[in-house]
Amino acid sequence: MHIRSTTSLAAVLIVRNESRVIERCLKSIKGVDEIIVLDTGSTDSTPDICIKNGAKVYYDVWRDNFAEARNKANSYCTSDWIFIIDADEYVSEGSIKLIRLHIEKNKGDVFTCITRTGEKRALQARVFRNNPEKIFWKGAAHNYINRKADGHIEIEIISTNEGWSFNNDPDRGVRILNKHLDSYPNAQRERYYLGREYMAKCRYEEALFHFGEIMDSYPDPDTRGDIHLNMAKAYIHLKRMRRAINHLHESIKIDPKIPECYRLLHRLTKEGIYSDIAKIAKGKQLIQDV
Repeated sequence: MHIRSTTSLAAVLIVRNESRVIERCLKSIKGVDEIIVLDTGSTDSTPDICIKNGAKVYYDVWRDNFAEARNKANSYCTSDWIFIIDADEYVSEGSIKLIRLHIEKNKGDVFTCITRTGEKRALQARVFRNNPEKIFWKGAAHNYINRKADGHIEIEIISTNEGWSFNNDPDRGVRILNKHLDSYPNAQRERYYLGREYMAKCRYEEALFHFGEIMDSYPDPDTRGDIHLNMAKAYIHLKRMRRAINHLHESIKIDPKIPECYRLLHRLTKEGIYSDIAKIAKGKQLIQDV
């Protein structure tokens, strides 16, 4: 009987019409014990490319729920550990080896990695034990692991935003989040991310409405600081500078280490002290996207 290593590792993806980018991703994760792909409705050659690169491909319909799809994909996994990666992402050579070394030598069940999109970097839980009763995805949009990470693996996942959904269903996040809020109007996390979705679409009045609903009550102080920062940006675009300055000061009260706040205050007030403080604060913070 074949006995699996206690550090067997699977890469798990959910995909749809990713033929332009999927092979780059799959080649970058060579060295895992299995690749699990859940296809949610491809009409191109995505499944064939996955099979050619050694993946096990399963099929399901898309129900506008990321957590549901990711948990379904995880259910097909037989390895002891799971590494989550998207079709339009890839890792550098040696990353899989570093993941293996980390899970062999470190205690814990959930680990973060750095994701980078252009100049933006964030910490995300991407590696975790295959224990579906205790560790699973939550959140129809902007999904997240149900428990906090135990540590960090020093690898970088490069995200390109070249996936099919990003370009062919750009309103997906707004649609899913609004649907969730229709049923759960007090869901603060979903309201926060809906505000961010509207910011990305330059729909500033709508963003301000949703941020305003939670700016004083959101339980996580770092997120409250980000809410005020985003509100300041929205007011700048709407040319309501006094309100923008007020929200920048509120953000600084919560977290005085965000250099962007000082850069914006310098831009709005022309006071040189803000530029000096921004240089001191630069690089001291990495926002965790959970």
